[in-house]
Parts: sequence; C-alpha cells; structure tokens
Amino acid sequence: MIVKSLPGVNALTTGGTYLFGHTFGKGDLQLFCYDSGNNPKDPFAVTYCLAFKAKGQECYATVGPLTRTPVHGAVGEFYATGIAGELGQPGQWKIIWTVQEAYNTPLMTAEFSFVVFSPSDYSVGFDQNYVSVPQNRTCWSRF
Repeated sequence: MIVKSLPGVNALTTGGTYLFGHTFGKGDLQLFCYDSGNNPKDPFAVTYCLAFKAKGQECYATVGPLTRTPVHGAVGEFYATGIAGELGQPGQWKIIWTVQEAYNTPLMTAEFSFVVFSPSDYSVGFDQNYVSVPQNRTCWSRF
C-alpha cells in the first residue's frame, strides 16, 4: 500500500503482485479519495492508464488506452479492471491514476508500481511479496 498526497484530494492506492492472466477487480488496483477531513470524496474525474517495462529496458511504455475509466464503487472508491499482463507480458508494471478534483482544477497524477509474474516464475521460487519496482519518470510522460 502506498499513500500519495494530492492537493485537495488525499489518495490511498492499493496494488500488489499478480499472476499473469489474473482478472483485476475490487480489492486489486484501487484508489480511495478523501477530503482534508478524511471523509470519502468523489473527485470530478478519475481515469487511469497502465504501463509496462520490458526486461532490460529503462523506460515504461503505456499499454492500451491512456484514459481508461475505472469502476466507481462506494463514495471515493475506484478500481481498475482488465487482465494482469494485458497486451504485454509478465514483469514490472505501473498504474497511473489521473484525478481532477473539480471541473476547473488541474489534473493530478498518482503512480503505483506492481508486478505481474508467470506460473513458471512462481514454480522456481518467485517472491510474491516483491513489489519494489524502481520509478523512472525521466523516460516517458503522458503529457
């Protein structure tokens, strides 16, 4: 779990390590938004995109649409859908959440890294708790 502080919106993101082909749903790649009083809050807009870092590469490449619409659960709760490793392969991934607090406020982003592993990785002792993926924002940007 990583806590990111966005101006006007406190966002709590969740993620983890997933088996290739896992269907993301509630409880996986989630975003929880709160106001300054720690009350759940629905921002004006929330989108996300996924990015993959190929083995031996320094940069992440976006995969699929840049503005995916998450599922909206309870007030302030959003989660990504899709399939782990979608259009890519096992390895280092990140989800980039984009939040707009109100219609006249700037876009803010929060990133969270996660790992997608294959069954063969698991059978040779892959550490499912390993989610320490280096952040490298110098390689690419959505904007």
